Amino acid sequence: MHLLDPLFRPRAVAIVGASANLDKVTGRPLSNLLRHGYPGNIYPVNPTATEIAGVRCWPAVTAIPGQIDAAYLAVPAAEVLGTLEACASRGAKAAIVYSSGFAEAGSEGVRRQADLVALARKLGVRIAGPNCLGILNTRDRIMLTASSAPMEWPLPAGHIGLVSQSGALCSACLSRGADRGIAFRYAVASGNEADIDLSEYFGWMLQDPEVRALCAVIEGLKQPRSFIAVCRQAAERKVPVVLCRLGRSGSGRRAAASHTGSILGDEQAFLAVAQRLGVVLVNDLDNLVETAQVLSRTGSGVANSGVAVVSHSG
Repeated sequence: MHLLDPLFRPRAVAIVGASANLDKVTGRPLSNLLRHGYPGNIYPVNPTATEIAGVRCWPAVTAIPGQIDAAYLAVPAAEVLGTLEACASRGAKAAIVYSSGFAEAGSEGVRRQADLVALARKLGVRIAGPNCLGILNTRDRIMLTASSAPMEWPLPAGHIGLVSQSGALCSACLSRGADRGIAFRYAVASGNEADIDLSEYFGWMLQDPEVRALCAVIEGLKQPRSFIAVCRQAAERKVPVVLCRLGRSGSGRRAAASHTGSILGDEQAFLAVAQRLGVVLVNDLDNLVETAQVLSRTGSGVANSGVAVVSHSG
């Protein structure tokens, strides 16, 4: 079993801080799981509700009667560490931390994020985020996310893997795809990437032979060497990689730091590495979605050849 399987394919999940109002952001994870037919057990945790949308609610994580594989944490940042310990006591091996107030929030947040990572490693729990919306696995109908896209679209399973460090832009890619009949197989709003980063998400997705293209919206690379390695792995499998890189200006870099805590490296070095790896760079979300779709159908050869043919007539 891959270390990220409990995140992408959990058999039971806890949603801590689940709102009884499914229209609220913290109500969406439960709504999305139910709407798309999640096959496992769901344990909403809310001390003021006995049931939400017909699903029994629990007053605390420690009251959950069964084991869980993953937890969705929608609690104040100060409560995340204690909640994570409680989830680990119920067997959780992965946690999505929706909460903000970590590395994107200044020096105190940086310390809080370091404490989170240290605790997670001690407990053996992998962390998505913090400051992230969550994950979508359309193959297995697991929509463990606060994104509004699964509430608005059916989101059939496709052949594209998506990672976006911005939650809003992840949702925007999904909606743009739905408008164009372009389907994703997996999507992650990765947030601060304190533990699991873009490269590891891509690596997990590459295990699936039905993934035919990878794309990402990034503000920075946490592990450049790992990124190079996974791009080479994708090239060996003939899976194209398409990137939309944000925050290339001075003001953009400052915005990225306050958004997900990302720091961008040297632009020319990045361009040189991308060209060497055969990574396709685009400038906006429409191009990202449409390029990934084209390459998922044609393979990496088109991207590497430098030639594309478009004809109005057959």
